[in-house]
Amino acid sequence: MSTAVVVWSAILPVIALVNMLAWSITAASHWPDTSALPHRPLSSRQQQVLLSAGYVFGCAFRSVVPVFDVPRIGLIDSVLSSALLGRSVATVAELCFIAQWAVMLRATSMATRNVVGSVTARVLVPLIVVAETCSWYSVLTTSNLGHVFEESLWGVAAALIVASLLAGWSRWDAHWRRVTVWLGAAGLAYVAYLALVDVPMYWSRWIDAEQEGRRYLSLMQGLADASAPKVVSYRWEHWRGEIVWMSIYFSVAVWVSIWLIRAPMPATAGDRVAGSREALHSAHSTRRNATMKNRRNPSLLASVLLCAAALSPVAQADVKGDVEATTQKWISAFNHKDTDAIVALYAPDAVFHGTSSPVLRDSPALVREYFKGLATLGNSTMATGEHRVQVLGQVAINSGFYTRTSLDTGKPVENKARFTFVYALRDGQWLIVAHHSSALP
Repeated sequence: MSTAVVVWSAILPVIALVNMLAWSITAASHWPDTSALPHRPLSSRQQQVLLSAGYVFGCAFRSVVPVFDVPRIGLIDSVLSSALLGRSVATVAELCFIAQWAVMLRATSMATRNVVGSVTARVLVPLIVVAETCSWYSVLTTSNLGHVFEESLWGVAAALIVASLLAGWSRWDAHWRRVTVWLGAAGLAYVAYLALVDVPMYWSRWIDAEQEGRRYLSLMQGLADASAPKVVSYRWEHWRGEIVWMSIYFSVAVWVSIWLIRAPMPATAGDRVAGSREALHSAHSTRRNATMKNRRNPSLLASVLLCAAALSPVAQADVKGDVEATTQKWISAFNHKDTDAIVALYAPDAVFHGTSSPVLRDSPALVREYFKGLATLGNSTMATGEHRVQVLGQVAINSGFYTRTSLDTGKPVENKARFTFVYALRDGQWLIVAHHSSALP
């Protein structure tokens, strides 16, 4: 029995307790107040809180019963210390952790029109699903080759996150540039550790097993074999290769997960849009100032135009797609006569001028009052017609026509109207901040 292993095993639960307390405090202080709009989809901040819970509490469990998966070594003789249960908890926790990064990148990329970040946000979770599959292959068959691929994919994921942060550098404010420096340095250090230490370690273990002529288990044999620890050991030679990475995994990585809950959204030209008027004015001023500066520097103007030609259509198409989807959610909620769902699409400070009401509505209660009679509309349906989406930083405008169709003595009756939806990016979501609707003359 190694004293170092005994001390390490005693410290891990203490760290887990501190981490759970830190998560509880952070979650309580950063969970948005949604009492006014209880049916709104989860915001980015809420998603971070829930995903972080999966990682923090998963790591806490594994801190109490750490397992060395492939050789089936544990610290206690219990099914709780089995490789099967440990790997299951780890899979859920790790998918939650990478999903946190995807949520963060998606929110920041939408705010800054960062194409690299937007693409990375979409591929991170599928990439780590493949990594987890490789890990399960190793755990069940006892071949470390799967771990080689698993850790390599984690390295690719980390490199993509760093690249995404750097790609948004020109649009970050001073605070987020400092954050990018720290996260970039940590991410590159992690990639270097995987490339120089972790992956070579698993590769070496696989090569040694091949040279010994070890016979691996089938997947079904592995399921039975991994259901309980085969060796209960506190010996240093059994744990020395695991202590360093497990300690970092159960502490630093957990702290990063908790930090992602409280990570501020980056400030950009539209910085924390308070309303559509102010944001539109800000966007107009920014474009005007940029134009004046660029007139003094033709080469800079040419470079900007070249970059805009290459990247702007892709970024705007991505944002336009999100705005179109939000508009269709409004149409779907109307057609399903779902008042809660339709009200949840409006920001708390939204201003709404409805087609059939003279009242200017500027609160969730007044918006709800307008739509409370949806259920009485019977078979009426709404459909959009010709419309245009404009993207202005953190504000987007969808203007066009929609038609409400109802049946009168079995014959369809159409009521055409004009609409203008103004959307603002709030905590990673496009919410309606202004809506004007009027009958077509």
